[in-house]
Amino acid sequence: VISPKGLTWGLLAAVGFLLYTMLPEGLMRRWGNLAVTSGAMLIGGIVLFFAVRFWQYSVTLDLEIGGLVAVVSVLGTVLSYSFYLQGVRIIGPVHASMISCVEPVTATVCSAVWMHTQFTPVDLLGFAAILSTVCLLSMQKKERVS
Repeated sequence: VISPKGLTWGLLAAVGFLLYTMLPEGLMRRWGNLAVTSGAMLIGGIVLFFAVRFWQYSVTLDLEIGGLVAVVSVLGTVLSYSFYLQGVRIIGPVHASMISCVEPVTATVCSAVWMHTQFTPVDLLGFAAILSTVCLLSMQKKERVS
């Protein structure tokens, strides 16, 4: 059972994933991966600055916190998104989005290895369903020669 709010956010996440995979393809051909990523991060930052009303919060940044924010921003956002878009540029948006479907399974396996998370049979069935779907979708149909 899923709540209407959960379903709505899940569908919005799917639409967002579709948009950020398909839309930048033409822009990347014209301007390159780094320019598209930089522009997207700048626009997103400006929009969130006003949406969150950042000026209403009192934030104290020391050198350690500033460094950690920089590492998360650069490694966790800019580089990861740049690598993803470079993959989209090389193999196309459809294949890139199929491969990225495996990411939740990879994250879960890493949590099992490092955090000793226990899985139920339903979890394992879900992993198998995701991996088999990705494999089935990536298979190309062979043309019949008559």
